[in-house]
Amino acid sequence: MKKSLELGLAILAQNELELENILALIPEAHRGIKFDRVLSSCHPQENTRRLELGFAIKWAQANACSDLLASILAAEVEDPRFKAAPRTAREWEVARLVAASIFQWLPTSVGCCFLQEAFKLGGGSMSYELPDTEQGMPSLPEPVQTTD
Repeated sequence: MKKSLELGLAILAQNELELENILALIPEAHRGIKFDRVLSSCHPQENTRRLELGFAIKWAQANACSDLLASILAAEVEDPRFKAAPRTAREWEVARLVAASIFQWLPTSVGCCFLQEAFKLGGGSMSYELPDTEQGMPSLPEPVQTTD
């Protein structure tokens, strides 16, 4: 009984440390709707969890120094879609949530099939390799320091 309690406490401590590290890497503005899937205790498939975590971290890093989403959605006034771009703080919050959710979704099996088919339609090809779960998770990068 004592060993199982110690094991349980060790797992809780490890999960809390993992959560702290991940939250430091991925600010709230860059977390998708199903963000909990990047945590080792919340995803049934380790391969997909690792890929989702990698994509979520990369998206947060890409936005740490500049607002990548704003540059993606920037449009000229003459563009017929100009008025559809986010304007209010709430619209930007929703746009960031959708973008983060899509980036985290891309490495899932459905997302990879989507990418493969899209590459084929465009005349290209895409291949990917699943992580080797026996080698363990690579260490997480250091959080990017922003100048606010």
